[in-house]
Amino acid sequence: MVKVWRIGQHEVRWEDATGIIVLVHVGTMDADEIRAISDAMDECVGLGPPGDPSLLLVDSRRATGLNVSGREVAASKAKVARADTLVAVFGAPFTYRVVLNLVFRGVALVTDKLRATAVSEEAEARAWLTNGRLAYLASRETR
Repeated sequence: MVKVWRIGQHEVRWEDATGIIVLVHVGTMDADEIRAISDAMDECVGLGPPGDPSLLLVDSRRATGLNVSGREVAASKAKVARADTLVAVFGAPFTYRVVLNLVFRGVALVTDKLRATAVSEEAEARAWLTNGRLAYLASRETR
């Protein structure tokens, strides 16, 4: 089953077969769109198997960023992220991926709420999420 939410130019999609939430980011996001996207992603989390981490795949091939109000809302949403969330961004230009990975590393130093990466290709992003899920589930079994 694939469930789809269309929010402005953007799309949130739940892929039941993979357990991945896909966000297609097109153009610029504003605060209202980020709130609606966050609500859709929260609904997706409820569709996944209990105990699995949330997996978010972000297609940023056509993204141009967030406006000022959007950045503020995104930052507040990141502060309350689930501790079992993996995010893989793909398709962004090289310099944007470098910046994202620096931000992701900084976040990892202060919290375990977000494990993320930015890569160039979708297949690489999906593989990273799959490997991250397996590592997460294996670490839960050893506790």
